[in-house]
Amino acid sequence: MPEPMEQKRKIGYNSVAVGIFVLTAFVLYFLFSWVTPPMLDDFMFLRDYMLHNDESQKLTLKGFLGFSQFMRTTDNSRLMNLLWPVYGIAAPKFVLSALIGGSMAFTLYLIAKLSAPGGKVSPFWFVFVWIATIIALPWRGNMITGVFAENYMVSSAFNLLFIFLLCRKYGNGGNIRPLTAVCLVLLSVFTGALHEGFSAPVLVGIGVWFCIRRFKVPGVWWMMTVAYALGLLWLLTSPSLWINLSISDTFVQAPPFNIKYALPLLLPTILLVLSGATAAAIPKLRTEIRQMFADPAFIIIMVSYIAEITLMVRLGFKANRMAWVLNIFAITMLSYMFQRLTRSRIKHCKTDALKLAYRGGYIVILIFYINVLHWQIHFKKQQEAIFSQLKQSAFGTIYYDFDPSCPKTTLLHPTHTTWWDRHNNNQFNRFAPEGKIYAVVPAALSDLSEPFDSLPAVEGNAGMCQYKGVLLHKDIDVKCLSTRKWDIEPIANEAPLNIVSADGEVFDSMDAMFLRFIAPTGERMIYVRPLHYKVKGPYSRVDFSN
Repeated sequence: MPEPMEQKRKIGYNSVAVGIFVLTAFVLYFLFSWVTPPMLDDFMFLRDYMLHNDESQKLTLKGFLGFSQFMRTTDNSRLMNLLWPVYGIAAPKFVLSALIGGSMAFTLYLIAKLSAPGGKVSPFWFVFVWIATIIALPWRGNMITGVFAENYMVSSAFNLLFIFLLCRKYGNGGNIRPLTAVCLVLLSVFTGALHEGFSAPVLVGIGVWFCIRRFKVPGVWWMMTVAYALGLLWLLTSPSLWINLSISDTFVQAPPFNIKYALPLLLPTILLVLSGATAAAIPKLRTEIRQMFADPAFIIIMVSYIAEITLMVRLGFKANRMAWVLNIFAITMLSYMFQRLTRSRIKHCKTDALKLAYRGGYIVILIFYINVLHWQIHFKKQQEAIFSQLKQSAFGTIYYDFDPSCPKTTLLHPTHTTWWDRHNNNQFNRFAPEGKIYAVVPAALSDLSEPFDSLPAVEGNAGMCQYKGVLLHKDIDVKCLSTRKWDIEPIANEAPLNIVSADGEVFDSMDAMFLRFIAPTGERMIYVRPLHYKVKGPYSRVDFSN
């Protein structure tokens, strides 16, 4: 039964405000993507495509088919990855930025709509969802980077749309026109083939709901679910997926637990547990809990959330961006629970109070992203300065003091550690002509004129020297890097070090990047960079931690 207009007014529904917020989200994420330069997997996909297209970046059928087959054989069969040459290489940058901006804006809207009682999205709850995604999603993993964004942001939007259509639009079945049925089947197959990290947990959630209903569900559910499962099957039949899973333990190491980074990712889960416990302890709220468990959308998302946790445990929480899928489910559940457990209070809130809350939150979001964009532009300019030296460099070495420091007020959203990332350095070097190594090293090394053996040695078992406070290592196969040998990543690698600076400050088990470069003398050396901007030379002692 439709809610009376007076109740709508008190709750604070305002479609114009929601429309403005959705449009703002699109513009902000469009701009965020627009000022983010290519990096990491962008370089990898571009180079892989060129290898199958006669070294050309132009879109051809030969290159597209060759790249797609290569990806399916060696990486994965995710449809957006296979389509990367079309929109990520051949199309203008604004196409990818519009795809990312639209996906994020639509994701926010769908989370709010799926979790709203009656499906009515209010500005207050849209802002709540937006702030939750800003805090809890793993943005610090360079998620705005093109390949990462299309893998996770596009998948988020389509999977939430699939759940919405299944549970809300066609929850009770009904007659469907043939053309609509065809569109739903195609959409379901496409969505299921986007990302196995979404598809597998969601399919488990749907399966549980089928069991609860004893498989008595509308025909459209069967049609969409089977189509979705076919999309997932396409992913699961990719030989590369199983190869990568079987060897993931060999050359992907889980990062050390850090409460500063883990807390935002765990926050939705902590709030979920507390909300559920509170509701269970208050008799008046138990009715709301029973209603939640009668909603297929809640059951599917809850089971998907549990299945995703199980998947992450199996993979050892190795990739930071894996938490993206988990927290999309968690934030949807959290918003769902909060709206239902607090709606009796929200109904009696004064309209002016709600307006003040969501307008204030909207302004905070705007200020936050203006700051993020400012810093992303800063890092883009640094990358442009690095690229400007490439043609003039005799050996590919770039002498530039790349500064990765990023203020905490950005919540580490910008892509600030790009040139301290071993994957980025190794992939970019696949473009290097024979006889060159592309490496960004401190400007202090630009006048290095002595051979390595003549440089002052640093005490410790690492066998390092230093020049103007910069750590250097002889270009040999460093023993401590045996878990990921130079023949796999020939330019950059990582190892933990125990470091003592010249002023006596101690840094134990500090991860450091080992970056091969060619010095001005033509001698090949290894530049060693502790992966924390506060650790700076000169150094008095350096030891390998293991």
